[in-house]
Amino acid sequence: MLEISIAQIINRRSRPANLSAGSLFYRFFLALFSITITLFSLSPSALTKNHSQVQHLPKLTVVTEFWPPYNYVDANNEFIGSSTDWVKAVLADANVEYDITQYPWSRAYQIAQHTPNVLIYSMFKAKEREAMFDWLCPLPKTPKFTVFRLAERDDIEINSIADIENYTVSVVRDSYPHIYLKSYGLKDGETLKVSPSLEPMLAMIEAKRVDLLVGVLGGYVDRAMQERWQGHLIKHAYSFENPVELCMGVNKNTDKTLLKKLTEAHQHQLSLR
Repeated sequence: MLEISIAQIINRRSRPANLSAGSLFYRFFLALFSITITLFSLSPSALTKNHSQVQHLPKLTVVTEFWPPYNYVDANNEFIGSSTDWVKAVLADANVEYDITQYPWSRAYQIAQHTPNVLIYSMFKAKEREAMFDWLCPLPKTPKFTVFRLAERDDIEINSIADIENYTVSVVRDSYPHIYLKSYGLKDGETLKVSPSLEPMLAMIEAKRVDLLVGVLGGYVDRAMQERWQGHLIKHAYSFENPVELCMGVNKNTDKTLLKKLTEAHQHQLSLR
């Protein structure tokens, strides 16, 4: 007589009648074989490719203008300045690939508006611009704006923004002073004489083609007073507080993962201040 253990009897009772031990083993073997074939079909190169697709981010293009002491190129062709230092720290924190190019402001502004994966700095977050960009605010320093006149023009007296309307004033096209003064009703081609960059502004007031120019005390205009005109040709006429923050702007069609990394890095840098 064949002896059957209690364990065997229990196993037989718990197993459906139509499935033998051999049948169960066979099905288990087939399932294991199928999983093994599937894993080996994903070659190392395929796995690496999929991983790289997840990790890869587009290169960021950074545009700026010549605007000491915030952003400019030094004698060694290196981008420096207080805003530049901050931007570089954020980009290093985000660990993204990038390059920086300097343009006249109006050109940089147009590129940033219409080209994906572009970051622009230093830019004031005016309400007229808010919907145009994703914003990373603030940058470390937000300057005051200063209105300058020729020193010999003692006839010019300005005590408020409204007084500027009585004169012609040079501004950089699409700069915040340009936008800000237009919001007070000053018009291009009449009160406002727009220039692509700061150099033509300086030439215009020196040639008496405009009465005033708007710049940043401590910035390029101040340096021009010291180096080009030794400070004796132009004079401070009026200053007004800047009501908005100085920021970085990111094109609205920028890769969302890239934007997320930039935003997180900027917030991290702010937390370290």
